[in-house]
Amino acid sequence: KEEISKGKKLLSLLRSFNLPIIACIEGVCFGGGLEIVLNADVKIAGKKALFAFPESNLNLIPGLGGTLNLSKITGKAKALEIILAGNIIDAETAFELKIIDHLVEARSGLEKGLSLAKTLTENKDIDIIKAVVEAVRNASELPYEQALERETELFCMIAKNAME
Repeated sequence: KEEISKGKKLLSLLRSFNLPIIACIEGVCFGGGLEIVLNADVKIAGKKALFAFPESNLNLIPGLGGTLNLSKITGKAKALEIILAGNIIDAETAFELKIIDHLVEARSGLEKGLSLAKTLTENKDIDIIKAVVEAVRNASELPYEQALERETELFCMIAKNAME
């Protein structure tokens, strides 16, 4: 339990930066690796990448939020199938299931990730980037009214800073 808690703390720390987290996958992404990827904001994979949660074949389950994060993305039925079957999913299927957001030619994932990072952040104030990331994440992590209230607070903070 202590080791799993350390992994969850690391993922929580990663998300706490309120910066866009872009995962680039080129090879095998199984188990804990897939759990890390599911915490990214944008997921890019080369066409030869492979994904799986093989834990059930070892009489285990994903322990770093994989069951929760996968079901949010694919829906309950598909998440159950993926996790319990423990089968390997190719990159095209992962893209169709929305496990990944961008499917690129093999060995070009990092290039796409760096280009996207530049597009998302170039010439933008760090406070704007952080506010957008927080607001977008809140949309799926908080009740609607609470996320809307926080978006308003972020807007007012940014607008006040712009006027100073």
